[in-house]
Amino acid sequence: LKATLTQLSAIDNIDSTVIKGLELSLKEKLNYMKSLQSGEHKFNNAVSLYDSVINTILKFLPEFQWIKLVYGDDDYKIILKKGEVELDIQQLSQGEKTIFTLVGDLARRLILLNPNLSNPLLGYGIVLIDEIDLHLHPQWQQTIIERLTSTFPNVQFVITTHSPQVLSTVSSRSVRILQEVEVDGVNDLIVSHPDYQIKGVSNQDALLYGMRTDPIPSTKENGWLEEYKKLVELNRYSSDEALLLREKVVKHFGLDHPLVQECDDLISVLEFKNKINQHFSGSKDIK
Repeated sequence: LKATLTQLSAIDNIDSTVIKGLELSLKEKLNYMKSLQSGEHKFNNAVSLYDSVINTILKFLPEFQWIKLVYGDDDYKIILKKGEVELDIQQLSQGEKTIFTLVGDLARRLILLNPNLSNPLLGYGIVLIDEIDLHLHPQWQQTIIERLTSTFPNVQFVITTHSPQVLSTVSSRSVRILQEVEVDGVNDLIVSHPDYQIKGVSNQDALLYGMRTDPIPSTKENGWLEEYKKLVELNRYSSDEALLLREKVVKHFGLDHPLVQECDDLISVLEFKNKINQHFSGSKDIK
C-alpha cells in the first residue's frame, strides 16, 4: 500500500483527497498491526508470568502434583492435585490457602520487579510477615522458614511468631525477643536474644529458652503429678498421701500415660533397691 501511494503521488492532477484517504487507511492498518503485536507480546508475558508463579508454588509445596486454571462461562477456578485427589483451591485448609497466596504473591512481585534476571526469584527484597504460624499445621510450622529462605534466598524476612515449632528452626542469632517492662512507672520495650541456641532443640526447650515460658502449664493436674513424683523420689510411694495422689493422677492421665509409666518405672527400681538392702541387712543380722 505504501508503494502504491508513492506511485499515485507522482501522477499529475490526481485528486488529493484520494491520496489522503489512502494515507489514513495505511496509518490505521499499521496501528492495528502494532496493537496486535503488542497484544501478543503482553499475552506471552502473562503466560510466562503465570507459568513462573505456578512452578514456584509447586516447588514450595511439593505435596501438589499440578495446578491449573479452569474457565467457566462467567468466572474461573483454580484446580490442583494433592496426592491422588483433585481439589478446588477453596477445599484446602486455611493454612494451605494462606501459604499458596503468600508464595504466589512473592513470586509474582519478584518476577515483575526483576524482568532482566535469568532467575527473578533470586531478586532482593524485604518481606514482613506477622504471625507466620497462624492457621498452619505444626508440621508445616517446622518447615515454613526453611522453605521460604530456600525458595527466595535473597529476600530478608522479618517474621513474628509465638510458636516454638517455628522458633526451633531458626538460629538464635536471628531471633529477637521483645519484652514489655515497666521502668520507673513507664512502660518500655526491651529487645534481647535467647539465652541458648534454640535451632534444633525440642519444642519444650524452644519454649523455655527461646520464649522464656514454662512448657508445662500451671494446672492442678500437673500439681498432683509433681507432688506424686516427689513422694516417689523420696521413697514414700506407699504412704497414704502418695496413694491418694496416685489415684487422682491415674484417673486423669490414665495408667498407660508415659508420665505415669515413668513413675511406675521409678517405683520398680526403688522396690528392687529396697529388696537388696533388706537382703544385705538380714545377712548382717544372721552373722
